[in-house]
Amino acid sequence: MFRSLHSKIVAIFLLVIVISTMTVMFFVNRKIYDAMVSSENKGAQNLLDAIALNIEAEYEGILSYKERETSARKKKLQEIVTNAIHSFDSYYMMYENGLITEEQARHYALKEIQRLRFDEGSGYIWINDNTMPSPRMIMHPTNPSLNGRQLDDEEFNCTLDEGENLFRRAVEVCREKGSGYIEYRWPKPVGDGLSTEKPKVSYVCIYKKWDWIIGSGIYIDDIESTISELQNEMLEELRGALRDVRVAESGYVFVFNGKREMLVHPRFVGVDFNKIFNPISGNLILDDLMQAAHTPEKTLNYLWEKPPHHTGEFTFWKRAFVTYFEPYDWYIASSVYSADIEKPSRLITREIFYVTLVLLFIASCVAVVFAGSLTKPLKRLAEAAEKIKTDGIEKAEIPVTGTVETRTLGLILDEMIKSILGMVGEKEKLMQDLQQINESLNETNLKLAAEINGRSAVEDALQENRETYKSIVENSKDVIMLAFSNGSILYVSPACNAVLGYDPSELQDTLLPIAHPDDIEIARSIYKLMQDGKSGSDIEYRICTSDMSVKWISQSWTPIWQGDSIDFIVSIIRDITIRKNMEEDLINAKKLESIGILAGGIAHDFNNLLMAISGNIALALMDIGDKSPTSSNLRNAQKAASRASELSRQLLTFSKGGAPVRKIVSISDVVMEAVNFTLNGSNVKCQFSIPDGLYPVEIDQGQVTQVINNLVLNALQAMPEGGNIEVTCSNMDDTEACGFSINTGKYVKVSIRDEGTGIASEHLERIFDPYFSTKEKCSIKGTGLGLTTVYSIMKRHNGHIAVDSIVGQGTTFTLYFPASEKSIEPQSDISHVVMGSGKVLVMDDEEIVKDVLVDTLERLGYSVTSVDNGNSALEVYNQELHSGTPFDVVIIDLTIPGGMGGKETVRRLKEIDPGVKAIVSSGYSDDPVMARYEEYGFKGSVHKPFDMEELSITLSSVMRSV
Repeated sequence: MFRSLHSKIVAIFLLVIVISTMTVMFFVNRKIYDAMVSSENKGAQNLLDAIALNIEAEYEGILSYKERETSARKKKLQEIVTNAIHSFDSYYMMYENGLITEEQARHYALKEIQRLRFDEGSGYIWINDNTMPSPRMIMHPTNPSLNGRQLDDEEFNCTLDEGENLFRRAVEVCREKGSGYIEYRWPKPVGDGLSTEKPKVSYVCIYKKWDWIIGSGIYIDDIESTISELQNEMLEELRGALRDVRVAESGYVFVFNGKREMLVHPRFVGVDFNKIFNPISGNLILDDLMQAAHTPEKTLNYLWEKPPHHTGEFTFWKRAFVTYFEPYDWYIASSVYSADIEKPSRLITREIFYVTLVLLFIASCVAVVFAGSLTKPLKRLAEAAEKIKTDGIEKAEIPVTGTVETRTLGLILDEMIKSILGMVGEKEKLMQDLQQINESLNETNLKLAAEINGRSAVEDALQENRETYKSIVENSKDVIMLAFSNGSILYVSPACNAVLGYDPSELQDTLLPIAHPDDIEIARSIYKLMQDGKSGSDIEYRICTSDMSVKWISQSWTPIWQGDSIDFIVSIIRDITIRKNMEEDLINAKKLESIGILAGGIAHDFNNLLMAISGNIALALMDIGDKSPTSSNLRNAQKAASRASELSRQLLTFSKGGAPVRKIVSISDVVMEAVNFTLNGSNVKCQFSIPDGLYPVEIDQGQVTQVINNLVLNALQAMPEGGNIEVTCSNMDDTEACGFSINTGKYVKVSIRDEGTGIASEHLERIFDPYFSTKEKCSIKGTGLGLTTVYSIMKRHNGHIAVDSIVGQGTTFTLYFPASEKSIEPQSDISHVVMGSGKVLVMDDEEIVKDVLVDTLERLGYSVTSVDNGNSALEVYNQELHSGTPFDVVIIDLTIPGGMGGKETVRRLKEIDPGVKAIVSSGYSDDPVMARYEEYGFKGSVHKPFDMEELSITLSSVMRSV
């Protein structure tokens, strides 16, 4: 079969080609498969890592939110407890000065804290003693059943970390540190009682003077609820984002938790995976995946169904990459089907096979041609010799191929014609060399042209980038600054004027000269870090601008290195003044709220004390008469108590807020009283110009007094060397003459003019802004609250305030109060004690107030019964009503801490007896009930501390009423 040389050559050539091709196909196919598997596995792993990083970032954001909220609330708790301790100090000082006993001081302190509420009523303060190992509850405002108990029950083992006894932990913290924070679970006050236990954080502090542990907490269940909502939103975002994500052709990403609940899956969300097993291991499929997440490989190979063939039969091999996110107990998996990986490999193998067939065909043709070239050498030599004979030597072509003999013969013939064709050959060789050189030169020219074009394009792109960066820097609202490592400034962007308050040309060195004196060390530390080649971000400090105003800035910087040395430093400076002011406003508002609550409580208790003092003085004067030498001393004490009541009224004015409690009054009395009170003891005199016949106004006397006090106080501060203030009041019927927009109608105008330094025109538009002060410079700062309060009160009275000022000459503030169509209530002509008779029921929780009130009423001729709470009042009133000897009048205290107050008591009394005659009494003279007592079912009101004349007149009037 292979006898001829031609056939043998062809067969051997084809055999070598086939073997080589099959070997190459085998190894290439394996390499392709391995590469495809590695690529898909890496893609699935990268996708899994990206999703895990995204979840971790969301988790870090939620943690940051929780830390910020918890920190803010802890700070608020510390302020509340600190203010309470200051209140205790005031009572303790009264005890030390001999005004009250220590037992009374503790009693008043506990009563004040018992009433205190914040955080929409769920916040309060409790007090326990310092006894170990089982502390005793002294006062708990929302759960009085705990008062006096030893706090050793298991129900108090509620701390969040180790379930320890809450109150024992509080004692340990205070003994060790003096104060601290505790997290635990506790029932939360709601409208109708207490809810289930909610997470809570409390601040505890020891009051060493009485050895009390004082604690106050804020519930943080709303934070936990917000975090849960954020987690649910994150899960929904994951579901939406991963719904259409595919790994390879059919693979996907899914998420489940340690409870075997499928959270994210393109098909099986909500399916009970406690019934789905791995057919390979026999275990629950999710258990195998969870176990794989804790192995070094973090992979699992298993059988599963393949979309879109949802047959429920697990026949397709699949690989899952699993990672565990411990904070949420989530398992995140990225899966890929083996068939999806093998499919591209099979397609490539098929293409290689087709290419191989084509190559085999080409190789066969080449083999035939090659074999033919080997078997015909002799024939070609013979033909060459014949051609030399017939055509001449010039056309001779001597083949040197074949066997040794034919090659030798060819060489001999070739040597014969070389001498003849030498010159021709050399010429042709020279021509070929020349042609190659030309081609090489052409190729080199083309490369040079391409390189020139490329460099031109790069230079154009660089120039375009320079213009872009220049535009970004020059239009940035933040300052972009280049400086050397020694701090000297190389370049400052145009935003310098707006942010730093200086022209770039004015900043020739570091920023140290413009740093605020209190923040100079921060600026120096930044300068030191720059010199050391360290970067920094968001360092906040204050600067003083060229007009000496204060700004807050945030500075970030990074060094640009040139080898081992710093070339220059890039800094970005941002103006954060608005954000800092907003933070300060919030803190000030919280402080004022806490102080206001305490001030109101102190004024109320102070009024009760004054009630007892002034009442007993009046009784003593009745006993000894005017002829006794002691009577003058008692009357002086009575005047001092009256002055003290004015101080109490000022405290209530400070603590109150919201809608004004209005009365029909003459503005002249309010203005003169407030001005004289503020100027008392100063070196400033006041000239009044107040005509008769001023329109009556309907105002809250306390709030309007606060307005006058603030304006007069500003005038005092503007005239430190003394001077004159002019106060003018007048009626105004023509609103167009005032020069600004105001509702039509009648007004009473009050003007207050001083001779002080005046206010610059550029500040006039901002003087009513919160926390703006013309005193604020680099070293002096005012609160900026007075005129804001004035503006707010005038708006609540539907009035208006205007200001006119000339620097160096003084300032005039003008107030416009709407006139009232109502008449001023006439004062009673009775100016002496009115005796009477009848049965009176007194309800007051303060023992000393109740005793003096009972004694006073009995001196006035009445039969008196006293109780200390609303339930007792209802019981006693009902008994007397059904016995046929009802009470003629009931005097009710408005506020009963921990019990039924005046509003609820009178409502219940009216259910028993619609004709009940009740008088409301309170130290909170600013309470709306005291101003509009008829709306709440009362017939009259008396403001503590009241005297015997006021009480007798009010009682007589109510008894005569229908």
